[in-house]
Amino acid sequence: MGSNVKFTKGDYSIGVETNRVDDEYKNKLITLTLATSTSNQSSGKKETKIVDLLRITNQYSIKGYITSVSTANSSKKHDTGGSTAMTAKEIKDALKTIATGAGEDGGVITMTYESDSIEGYIESITFSDVAKDYPSSPSVEMVKYEVQIIFVKGESAI
Repeated sequence: MGSNVKFTKGDYSIGVETNRVDDEYKNKLITLTLATSTSNQSSGKKETKIVDLLRITNQYSIKGYITSVSTANSSKKHDTGGSTAMTAKEIKDALKTIATGAGEDGGVITMTYESDSIEGYIESITFSDVAKDYPSSPSVEMVKYEVQIIFVKGESAI
């Protein structure tokens, strides 16, 4: 079992158990390939020129899962049942709600990973509905969703 990543926005705080978290930095470089004319081809090809404007994007690719037994880190603050226990389906729906604004006007989502609070936006989220036998003996069928989330660190431009 990997670490836990938590997404928080508005009244929702949803934990996802992870199998893998990729922390990726992309630097959008501008490349200039200079032309070689027929009169100077004998001098060889020209080196590619690169312009680095430090336009760096930090994005996280999170692969994990949610089940009805891994709900300890998930809650809806407005849940009136007196219990923060959520089913796997409720966690899935809450993640969709967070990704679509959590009923708030604008604003970033807070992702907690390795004790760091990171603000940004969910770019994409994919749920795969898979069956799992847990525990292996006796076999009990339970709902399990594999989830892949692309989270981009940043602040609102508007």
